[in-house]
Parts: sequence; structure tokens; C-alpha cells
Amino acid sequence: MNAATDIFLGALKHTDHGGGFKGLFTLNVDGVPKPVLLVGSAHGSHDDGEVIAVLNPDSEVNEKLAPGVAYNGASLKEIVAGRCDAMVHVWIDAYKSDRFTVIEKYTARAPVGPKFKV
Repeated sequence: MNAATDIFLGALKHTDHGGGFKGLFTLNVDGVPKPVLLVGSAHGSHDDGEVIAVLNPDSEVNEKLAPGVAYNGASLKEIVAGRCDAMVHVWIDAYKSDRFTVIEKYTARAPVGPKFKV
């Protein structure tokens, strides 16, 4: 969630009327580098938006998730189930002291090694 928030806050600084972002990054998890997919949208004049962070996604998850789409919990879980180690969908109000609202989350029963290298 911290990586997702950092990327979101960076995107927020460069968008006035709203914009989407999508990127693959490498994140160290317990000393093992794993890919993390971040997909979201930010609205600079409102200082809010959303981000979906998917840890160790397979290529199908990367292809299916797009910025600016309003995914609901069931459809998002259907996309990521069995295809990643974990996922969190967060709404962020950058102007509040309690910035984060977790909309949905998913955790695989058994995490696996990195599916690809970023």
C-alpha cells in the first residue's frame, strides 16, 4: 500500500483535471524482488483518486486492468484470483489526515516466486 500511495501522490502533482496511470515496478518482499502492477487515476484539483496495487501479477492481470475503469470488488477479485500474490484497491483523499480507504483486498493462499522480472 505504501508503494501505491507514493506513486499516486506523484501522479497527483502532475494532473489538474484527472488522469490515469499504469506501471510495473519491482518491490522487495522479504528480500525477494517481485513485480508490482499499479493502476489508478488521480484528480489534482480534488486531491483524490484511486489506485490498485497487484503484487506479482501474471501477464493476464497486466492486460486486463486499465486505468480509469471503475472496478467493483467482485469483478476485480475475479480478475486477480489465482493470478497474483496479493491485491489492494485503495481510495486516497490526499487532503485528509486519514488518507486511505481500502475498497477491496485479496491475498493468495500460497505466494509464489516472481512470475517475471521488471
